[in-house]
Amino acid sequence: MLVVATSTAGTLRKEDVGLYEKYAAERNHRIKTYNPGELMFKIAEEQSIGITPENILDAPQNELNLLRRVALEQLKPHLEEHNKRGDVAMIRTHAMFPWKNVPHSTWRSKAIAALNPDMFITFVDEAPLILERLKESKQWHNRASYTHLMMIYLLSTRLKLWAVLRLNRLSGLLRM
Repeated sequence: MLVVATSTAGTLRKEDVGLYEKYAAERNHRIKTYNPGELMFKIAEEQSIGITPENILDAPQNELNLLRRVALEQLKPHLEEHNKRGDVAMIRTHAMFPWKNVPHSTWRSKAIAALNPDMFITFVDEAPLILERLKESKQWHNRASYTHLMMIYLLSTRLKLWAVLRLNRLSGLLRM
C-alpha cells in the first residue's frame, strides 16, 4: 500500500513519523516512510548542485523540478518492493508552500498520480504549535507569523482540494 501524506511546514516532523512507525511495528504492521525532500538534498549534494535546506526556498524552479523528478524515480523501486511484500510505504511531503508571498507547488499532481497511491492524507495541527516549530527552524525562524500561517492554510486548503480532484480525475483515486 502506498500512502501520500502531506502537511504544511511545521506540522509533520521526522520525530512524529518515527513514533508512528514504532506504534505500527508494535502492532505487527510494517510502515516505511520516505521523505522526497531529504532525497532531493542527497541528490543535489551528489551532483554538486548547490541546493541545501538553508537555500532551497530561493532555489531556481528548474533545478527543483529536476530534483523532484529524479527523487520520485529513485523512490519508485522501493515503493514497489514494499507493495509486493504487503507493507505500507508512506511518502511524506508538503503539498505547497508560500514563499515571498507567492504560492509554490511542491509536486505536480500528475507525478503523484503516476505513483498510483492507495491513500492521500493531510496532517494538520494547531496554529500556535506550528508557529512555534517554524520559529525553531533555520528556514522559517525569522519569517513565520500568524499572517504567514493564514496564507499557508488558505493556499494549501485550496491546493489540496484541487490536488484531490485532479488525482481523482487522473487515476480514479478516491474510493469511498
